[in-house]
Amino acid sequence: MSGTLVLIALALAIGAPLARLATRESNGGALLGFGLLFGSGAIGVLMFALSLIPGGWSRTAIVTAALVLAALAWAAAIRLAPAPLPPLPPLPPHARLLLAPALLILAGHALYATVAPAIEVDFLENWGLKGRIFWSHGAIDWEWLAGEAMWQNHPDYPILLPLLFAFVATVEGSWEDRAIGLLYTAWAAGVLLVAAAELRRSAPRSGVVVPVAVVSLASLAVTPWIGIADGLFLALAGGAALLLRRGTANLDAREIAAGSALLGLAAWTKNEGMTLVVAGAIAVIATAGWRPRLLAGLLPGIVLAGAWGVPRALLGLESDLAAGDPLGRVLEGIRSPGPLLAALGTWTTGRPLLWGGLLLGALVGARELLRRERLLLVLCGTQLAFYLLAYLATPHEIDWQVRWSWERLVSHVRFPLAFAVVVVLTAILVRGGGPEREPAPERES
Repeated sequence: MSGTLVLIALALAIGAPLARLATRESNGGALLGFGLLFGSGAIGVLMFALSLIPGGWSRTAIVTAALVLAALAWAAAIRLAPAPLPPLPPLPPHARLLLAPALLILAGHALYATVAPAIEVDFLENWGLKGRIFWSHGAIDWEWLAGEAMWQNHPDYPILLPLLFAFVATVEGSWEDRAIGLLYTAWAAGVLLVAAAELRRSAPRSGVVVPVAVVSLASLAVTPWIGIADGLFLALAGGAALLLRRGTANLDAREIAAGSALLGLAAWTKNEGMTLVVAGAIAVIATAGWRPRLLAGLLPGIVLAGAWGVPRALLGLESDLAAGDPLGRVLEGIRSPGPLLAALGTWTTGRPLLWGGLLLGALVGARELLRRERLLLVLCGTQLAFYLLAYLATPHEIDWQVRWSWERLVSHVRFPLAFAVVVVLTAILVRGGGPEREPAPERES
């Protein structure tokens, strides 16, 4: 467990000052949340860089490098941090008590995530296997990754999560499946802290409404799939979506760049992150228009995604979706969508009360939702469209593919979709007229 706690502590030490630099965030809870997301990504990228240096990883080397990075980040934040966002109004004491159920959800998830070693098949055959091989090798084992041993087992999957697993094992000095489960609770808490701050900023006269809204989002932030990449991806996608939302509302290129960086880290986490980078760009353009300064803020995500795409291309780590003629399969699937529709009808995402509640809330706040939360709607809708196209492109049997992946894929966008509905309903309940907008420091014609 010590390796996991060290990773969380170092992620906060590195990520909190990076978040202060990148987001103008002033709320302590949100800084902790963003810190966990940025810091986890930074540690993964640091492990990648150290693996390219002769000598490989060691406990001393990786912890020292992380501490140096944290010191540099704090020095930069002290000297270069921009003017912070206005402070959030304090919550009344009785409202804070209403956050207890959210804390119980996170505590229960921590127990669930650490009660036993991870048993997901994809953990045993991919994410965990890669992490253990990298740890045993003392660096990324590119030869093994591109070799015959992995050619049928998704060697193309991004490696941020295995690198974090390898960090924990290197610090711990041994491989412990069970302890890494706590990372998933930390990432869920991180994105929930960010959402809580955004809800309070959107409805400053909320009183007890925002704590109730936070509790309603808590169960969507946690993941049941311990050991695979969807939990980290969900948190990165949620944090990125909320930053892009704020950046387009304020016409703030800095916040868009920060959100784009989280999109790029998502591309280092799952292949779906590549399409998420594109979906984020489409959402920004659809919301803020064609503004070159804001669009330049999308470059960090593109650069990070490309940084993983280069070794993947050089080693020929191809996705199974690329086998044969994927474009031909997509065109055929568009002409004959019956098998896909039948599979989606058979293997639903579950949680009918949740989806019914979101639909009802969307209908109640439809006007405000379409007017004020366009970015979240476009981003999530575009990403879901990419998922459906991927199903049409698959060389595998569509029913099988949908059965074993659809619920996990929908979980990627469920949190930002629910946030969009909840924030609009919160604004209506407190008669705030919807989310408040910060004036942009510079507006373009």
